[in-house]
Amino acid sequence: MSDTNLPIDIHTNKLLDWLISRRHCNKEWQHLLSDIRTKIKSAIQDMPPNTDISQLLSGNCETFKQIFITIIVITDLMADIEYSVCLKIVDILAETEVNSKNIFGYYSSQRMKDWKEIIKLYEKDSIYLGLHSRVGCDCPFEPFIRVLTADWAQSLIRNVNYEVPSLKKQLMKCQQTVDESERRAEECLKQSAAYKQDYTSAANNLGITGQDIREELMSQLNNLPKKLDQIFGDISQLSLIRDYYKTFLTFTLKKDKVDCLPVLCYLLEKGNTTYFEYRTGVVPELIEEFKSTVCFSDENVSRQASDVGNDNIDFGDGIDFGDDTASTETPSTGNGDFVHIEQDDLSQEQIDYGSEGEAINWDITSASNGDEIKGMDITITGNIAKGEDAQSVLLNTTSRNELMNELIEIEGFLDQRLYELRSDEDIVSSNQFQSAPPLLQLTTPDGVTAMLALVKKLLTALTAPKMKVLYYMKDSSKYIENVSEKLKHIESLSERSQNRSKLFESKRIAAIEEMRIIEPKIPVLIDQTKALQRKIESDISKRYKNRVVNIMGGIQVL
Repeated sequence: MSDTNLPIDIHTNKLLDWLISRRHCNKEWQHLLSDIRTKIKSAIQDMPPNTDISQLLSGNCETFKQIFITIIVITDLMADIEYSVCLKIVDILAETEVNSKNIFGYYSSQRMKDWKEIIKLYEKDSIYLGLHSRVGCDCPFEPFIRVLTADWAQSLIRNVNYEVPSLKKQLMKCQQTVDESERRAEECLKQSAAYKQDYTSAANNLGITGQDIREELMSQLNNLPKKLDQIFGDISQLSLIRDYYKTFLTFTLKKDKVDCLPVLCYLLEKGNTTYFEYRTGVVPELIEEFKSTVCFSDENVSRQASDVGNDNIDFGDGIDFGDDTASTETPSTGNGDFVHIEQDDLSQEQIDYGSEGEAINWDITSASNGDEIKGMDITITGNIAKGEDAQSVLLNTTSRNELMNELIEIEGFLDQRLYELRSDEDIVSSNQFQSAPPLLQLTTPDGVTAMLALVKKLLTALTAPKMKVLYYMKDSSKYIENVSEKLKHIESLSERSQNRSKLFESKRIAAIEEMRIIEPKIPVLIDQTKALQRKIESDISKRYKNRVVNIMGGIQVL
């Protein structure tokens, strides 16, 4: 086989160097076309509406197809308009811009001036004429063909190495964005639903709907005395349990009288009176009772949740108020449902300072059931109950905690007693209680079980999360603000998650729209690249006596 029949294999990345090294292209080909392209890009923006011009620019002119092929790439749209096309455009403009022709035969139209300048650039240095081809081509446009061939080679390399891979990578990135945005949007919706569930659960634990948190909490606080009165109705049923417990202690301790359960005994004997009467044993002549009014300023309302996160409120499965026994150690501020009348708030006429010059003794010592209470922040004038003293026994924090301690004591006793009664092996205990009072002997395990159930019911009612919240609100107005801010923070988290879900959804829609635009570009660009590769192979083949030319690593990679 002779050398003339051997195929010419050229790698795509080496195509441009191959053309220049074999003098098929001028080394300065880019400079020759740069000025022309700049002018064409500027002139193409202002074209008259004409069918012939549209056909020329779109590459549908039959004459133009016989000479050149317009290669349109994304970055240089309509930039490769050849000399012959420019001549035809000038001929068409001569008809459309005839009104701008003056008496000297010149055109005042800027369109005509621009395209004539482009013609002059083509004609400068005989770019469109030049020498004939080395292979004997009689085409007068051979120098320009060399320039255009180099440009085609560069376009092919750019399409294969950059344009098509870039579009594919962009398409893949859009697909990843769609998948990621869809996943994140679903996660945000789940988070929003979880926050809403937490908000609803926390509101239910507080006994409110969550529509107007502060108003509902204040309404719940105003209902606290009524709820305690309802609980007192069950406490009045503890007479038998009190007698059973005291009888048991009297029998086992061998004493005639045992002092125990002071608060419970007082409630059963005198009812839910004022704390003043319980403490002093004297019925007050006047009760200065004031409802607690909690005012929320705009500054407090706008505080961030981070400033009120010191109360350790857990709005997960429920509100964490600590251990049940901690309620007995809750400090009382004395604010409660009533307001202290401070010394500075009273006028001179309202305060009886006693004899002139006599010092006021603010340390009051009062006897209550044999116990001395010293240094209390309560001023007593006569038999007037005010402040904490005006609260009921169940409403007062100190006496209420004492009552709960007594109920816990009874609960432990009944648990142990029930275990002893149900134990068949406790013979010693059975013999010991043969001489016990009838109340102890006649009480069956079922009776003790009923007593235990009643005590547990009362403890549950007094230590319920809703009741604890009311206790805390009574003792501190700041607690109401804290709870309100916590709930609003959870609600804001839910809204924020919803907004993020909408943002991801908009990103997903934008990525889908971008994919819709990119997808049809890829096959079009690949087809154009195939046509360009065939044109280059054909052009090179003509220069080498129609030898087979194979451009390797080109469109096959795509």
